[in-house]
Amino acid sequence: FNGGRIVVAVGGIPYRCPPAPLEFTFLLDDWLRKRGLRERTEVQYLFPLPRVFTIESVADVVTPMLEARGIGYTVFFNAETVDTERKVIASMEGEEVPYDLLVLIPPHRGAKVIELSGLGDEQGWIPTDRNTLEVKEQQHIYAIGDATDLPVSKSGSAAHFQAKVVANRLIATIRGTALQGDEGTYDGEVMCFLETGQNKAWYKEGTV
Repeated sequence: FNGGRIVVAVGGIPYRCPPAPLEFTFLLDDWLRKRGLRERTEVQYLFPLPRVFTIESVADVVTPMLEARGIGYTVFFNAETVDTERKVIASMEGEEVPYDLLVLIPPHRGAKVIELSGLGDEQGWIPTDRNTLEVKEQQHIYAIGDATDLPVSKSGSAAHFQAKVVANRLIATIRGTALQGDEGTYDGEVMCFLETGQNKAWYKEGTV
């Protein structure tokens, strides 16, 4: 690659590891600068929501960073088709964006085995109680991470915090003891690491 327009597009919601497309875009900018290619390369970021990231507080932080790096962005871009001959990606809204190099992040689906098992929905997600993490309409079955249909990030951090809740509930069941406080309740906690290039990174932890 010797210059031109690079388009980084999120193809749909949900997608794996929410910070990854932005992280890639920042690291791409850094890589191009180190190799003397940035001045002859346009970088464009496309995202399907009305902001550049799923969580508003994160979007508020990274949007000025994109602008400071000279990275263009288009929100409300719901990718529908890619014309590889014309080198154009088009949205459901009718907008077309030309590219020389396209990096397209596909929507995330659940595992095929979940679809076939009868536990999941048509997208392969397991209907899960948001607080207890028990599989709905099932007994003694729990789901965590990107197997669930919960509206939290499809990331390792979600599975990390959810695992503690499930472990506490299993221990209480095996021992026949009562759960203490909120140790058996998942509150939507996630955390996010975002490497932004230029030897910098960003971290956020909270609930969604």
